[in-house]
Amino acid sequence: MKLSQKEIFKALQVKSIDDIKNISSDFSFKDGFYIPKDLKYKTSSQNLSKLFSKIPLSSAAKAYRKNHSYFDFFRPHLGGEYFLRLDIKAFFNSIKREQIEDLLISHLKGKNTYEVKLLAKRISFFLTVEDDKDQVLPIGFPASPAVANLVFRPLDIAIEKLCHDKKIIYSRYSDDLLFSSENSSTIHSNWFETQISYIISKLDMRLNTRKRIATTDTISLNGYVISGESLNKKISFSNQRLRILKKLIHYKKVRKLPDKVIAKKLFQDDLKSLYSSLKFVEKDIFLNTFCRDQVINKLRGFRSYLISLLNYDDLYSCVQSEHRGHISSLIEELNTIILSYDRG
Repeated sequence: MKLSQKEIFKALQVKSIDDIKNISSDFSFKDGFYIPKDLKYKTSSQNLSKLFSKIPLSSAAKAYRKNHSYFDFFRPHLGGEYFLRLDIKAFFNSIKREQIEDLLISHLKGKNTYEVKLLAKRISFFLTVEDDKDQVLPIGFPASPAVANLVFRPLDIAIEKLCHDKKIIYSRYSDDLLFSSENSSTIHSNWFETQISYIISKLDMRLNTRKRIATTDTISLNGYVISGESLNKKISFSNQRLRILKKLIHYKKVRKLPDKVIAKKLFQDDLKSLYSSLKFVEKDIFLNTFCRDQVINKLRGFRSYLISLLNYDDLYSCVQSEHRGHISSLIEELNTIILSYDRG
């Protein structure tokens, strides 16, 4: 699929290629994220993301896609016995402006080759930030996830071909690569990882060897677990993933702790510094309200999180009945606590 100059201009809210340079790309940097300061830039970047999402991706790519979730990253592997998780180091920042420019040239319509190349170059600068003398794709800009998926698409296809030949299942969620197979002869071999390293090196990317996970029968990854019977495994939340949630329920139902104490124990380590930074007289009232709202938001967030797995199970029958019952019980407890807040 190719995009027209008219579509690009509409997304960026400009009338010419030169106008793209005039969109402010000032940003703040916090906790590894680049945050656009200018509303026009943010809106234009969001519009580009929607436009780029029309371009087909590899079926292996599961992140940042409409009607896809993190569960889709795991579901292809429920028939596996041997698992391998590989992680790409500095995934977004490894994508250079020149690579984005080349991608855009191949996806832009136009009879005038010079204009196509100039437009691709302008957009590539619009999408990137300077980092150690390179222009790289930042984490935090609205269009970055869609761009990353598109740039990585040829590598997804190459990895899919390799895996198909070796009867290995492959899926990717951003920088996480997950593989599974019914036998271990290839998937756990040095040869296989060397092949993956070679493929991603085409974009000057490297594997983060510290995050490598190779397992048999069961794999736990980012708070989710694939386990169960051979060739018919299920998805569940890990105990570690549910730990804070269970503590929150215990603090509210059993120990009946005040919200301020719960917030300090579980969610806000620096309440004292927040308290000292408040300048107005009724800061105790403000802090109590702040902690109450924080606890309520966490309760509702946890509930939505648990419900999402049950909804996914309704579609694909991928959760063990015992785990589903456990999750349903937790949801009921959360509902009771949330209702007590609603009643005042």
